[in-house]
Amino acid sequence: MSVSSGFFNSLNGDRKYNAAQMSAIFDGLIIDGVFASIGTAFAVKAAGGLTVNVGIGKAWFDHTWTVNDSILPMTAPEAEVLLDRIDAVVLEVNGMESVRNNNQADITPMVGTESTPFVTGILQTISLDELLGKWQDELDRFTDARSKEVDDWIAQEESDFTAWFNKMKADLQQEQTVLDQWIASEQADFLAWYNQMKDQLSGDVAGNLQLEIDKEEVKRILLVGFEDGTKEFSDDGTVITSTASDGRTLTKTFSDGFLTMTNVLKSAAGAEVARAVKTFDSDGKLISTVVTYS
Repeated sequence: MSVSSGFFNSLNGDRKYNAAQMSAIFDGLIIDGVFASIGTAFAVKAAGGLTVNVGIGKAWFDHTWTVNDSILPMTAPEAEVLLDRIDAVVLEVNGMESVRNNNQADITPMVGTESTPFVTGILQTISLDELLGKWQDELDRFTDARSKEVDDWIAQEESDFTAWFNKMKADLQQEQTVLDQWIASEQADFLAWYNQMKDQLSGDVAGNLQLEIDKEEVKRILLVGFEDGTKEFSDDGTVITSTASDGRTLTKTFSDGFLTMTNVLKSAAGAEVARAVKTFDSDGKLISTVVTYS
C-alpha cells in the first residue's frame, strides 16, 4: 500500500489500526533517540565489581518507546583471564511475536552519539555532568599523573642545582685558601730579601741600585698589591681591580679555572708599567712566574 490515512471511525469493523500505525502519529515530531530531559538519559555508572547501574530515562526507536523509571543494576559475566573485553549496554527493539519487547544487555554508553542521538523536537536540556563523568575521571587521573611527574622533575632539578652550587662554593673556597697562602709566602720572601738588601746597601751602592729597587717595588706591587686604596671584585670573582690613592691601578685576572693569574700594573695615566703571569697546577702549587716591564 503506497497511500494510507487515518484515523477514522470504524463502521462495522471496517477500520482497524495496528501499533505501528498508531506510533506513526509521531513521525516528523520525534526522531529516534534518547530523551535528553528525562531522568539521566540512561547514564551508565560503575557500581563495584562487574555491576553497573543504568540510570532513569526514556527512548524512542523504530516507532516504539522504552521507559526506565528507576536505577537498573546490570552485572556483566566474568571476563577471560588473558583476553581483553569490551561490554556494551544495548537497547534492542525486538518485534518478534515471541518477544515483542525492547531488551538491554552488556555495556558502553553511546547516548548522545551518532548511533544513539538525543531525541530532537520540543526544547529540552540535559546536564553534561552525567555524560562526562567518565571523561572527568580520566582527566583527573591524567592531571594527577602529570602533576606528580612535574613535582618529581622540579625536586630532581633542585637537588642537582644544590649539589652543583655546593661543589662550586667548596672549589672557590679552596682556591681562595691557596691564593691567601701564596700571597703570604710571597710577601714573607720579599720582606726577607728587602731587609737583607737594606743591610748591605750604603752610599753610592744604594744610588747605583736605585733602578733595581724601583723594579723590585713594582714586582712587590704585582705580587702583593698596594698598601692603600680600594678594591673592586667582578660578579664571578675572576677579576679584582685595586686602585691606589695616587691613581695607579692593579688588575688581577684569574683564568683557566683559577690555574692562571695575570696581574697588570698601570700608572695613574693608564699606561701599562709591568705585568706578572703566574701558572698553577691542579693542586694549587706554583709552576712558573713571568714578570715583564714596559
